Amino acid sequence: MTPRFRQLVDRNPSLADHVRTLEYIDFKHTRRGAPGLRRFRRVHSFTLGFKDIDIQRPGRQNWEKLSPSLRQTICSFIQANNIVNLCLRNIKNWPMSLFLHFPALSSLDIYRVGVANSPLPIPRPRAEVSPKLSSLSVGKGSIHTVWDLLGSGRAESGAIIDFTKLRQYPELSCFGNIASALTSGSLQTLKMIRLNPMLQTVEDDPYLHLTKELEAIACKNVLTELFITIEMVTDRACTTDRTKWAQLNRVLSIDNGFPFLRRVEVKIILGFPRYDWNILQWEFHRKIMDIGGSQFLWLLASEQINFTFAVV
Repeated sequence: MTPRFRQLVDRNPSLADHVRTLEYIDFKHTRRGAPGLRRFRRVHSFTLGFKDIDIQRPGRQNWEKLSPSLRQTICSFIQANNIVNLCLRNIKNWPMSLFLHFPALSSLDIYRVGVANSPLPIPRPRAEVSPKLSSLSVGKGSIHTVWDLLGSGRAESGAIIDFTKLRQYPELSCFGNIASALTSGSLQTLKMIRLNPMLQTVEDDPYLHLTKELEAIACKNVLTELFITIEMVTDRACTTDRTKWAQLNRVLSIDNGFPFLRRVEVKIILGFPRYDWNILQWEFHRKIMDIGGSQFLWLLASEQINFTFAVV
């Protein structure tokens, strides 16, 4: 919400009734309120975030240190609108119970967000309805929040969010998370998994153990798309062990394991500049390209699945 737009709404309050998508981004450590938010009653998509003057080492805004007036205004705004899509940016100690005030929420996008059992300046709703998510997108610095939302014991999250309608699984380290978190109901709605690992050493599994999770849900899923983008900053941060790379081809070729799968994309992003490559780095690039052509034979031959392997 820009200052100019805020002025327009102040001059003509009826404009607020036509707004369905609203973004409120403020500076970290702000002490001001946001009285303009009270004018909006029909917003369906809302982004709330905070930015830092220090762009090199940006911090997160502590919800508990916001001014009482701003916290009250945000909570009142949430109560007054039927929000379906929510984006949160750079916030820590976001109150878990606040999600109970989003009964229509179906899409949640979080980036550098942490949750806590913080008290609210508004009463809990009389009828507590857990939002049923169909899409969950998780960015940098929010993996622990996902574990909390999945009820892994890191916070007393309980059943504040319902994942049984989830159609898209977030980007996170997979081992022990996907198969154990998915119910029989969500296995019949989950259609896409997107994984974006950043490899640090040659010991790292290139898929962050996703293949183990896929094997656990084989023959009982409706997965249609799988996107894996693997990033590395040096040629020494990724294994060239062909048996590790071949895991994906092996699991996806399980007989009738993934009958609805139609698209698989594996993309390798090399973080070191090509113009500065030495002989070893060129050799590494060649090995990765060879892996793409030799360790996914079933996927390459499949008439059912559109498979792509790229190194960029």
